[in-house]
Amino acid sequence: MWPWSDEYYVTVAGNGREAMKKMLMMPGHYDIVVSDVSMPEMDGITLLERIKENPHLSALPVILLSSKNAVDDRVTGLRHGADAYLSKPFNMEELRLTIDNLINTLRRVKGKVTTEPQIEKMIGQEEIKGNNEVLMERIVNCIHEHLSDPEYNVETLAEEIGLSRAQLHRKMKEMTGIATGKFIRDIRMKEAVHLLDLGTINISQIAYRVGFNDQNHFSQVFKRYYGVSPKVYREEKNK
Repeated sequence: MWPWSDEYYVTVAGNGREAMKKMLMMPGHYDIVVSDVSMPEMDGITLLERIKENPHLSALPVILLSSKNAVDDRVTGLRHGADAYLSKPFNMEELRLTIDNLINTLRRVKGKVTTEPQIEKMIGQEEIKGNNEVLMERIVNCIHEHLSDPEYNVETLAEEIGLSRAQLHRKMKEMTGIATGKFIRDIRMKEAVHLLDLGTINISQIAYRVGFNDQNHFSQVFKRYYGVSPKVYREEKNK
């Protein structure tokens, strides 16, 4: 049994020619090659050359194994792109760690190649929001979340945002030019127009949806904003 077969799927070949045939049949299947230099039919140096010349296999890390005295083989292997060289007899733990390191390096490189184009596309695409824009987004979201609550007012908004009433008032004047209370009322009225345009619920329901317990009060406020009552607005819209 080949060591670490419980950690890796291991394919064994009797010589370089057989190994090359197996790799070419499934070029994306393997992560690393461990080869002896001395083999029949096709030796380890030739196998290394074939791997590095093949565009489908050239990225595979190759570990060569040879006797301590085969200095020429070591130099030739490194010159042809061997990723590691271990002398026989070698330590099995050293071989395992070498395999782990080379595979992890290959995976990091693959991940970088895969993700960098996406990251580059994203850079500059996302709009960077300023502090005021972020604050305004929070304010609008808070108001929309409590739109049907007639008790939701400047004080509760300021508390939810984390500012004092005076601080919120200054920021709203700076960002919109209007008071916070009027801004809340504006959003309520715009939502009322939206619901009237949809035409799916009656005016009484719309009043409650935008924070008015009294339909008459809602109609009075709406008329001040748009010059006509909600009923007349819907009739004119339908025409």
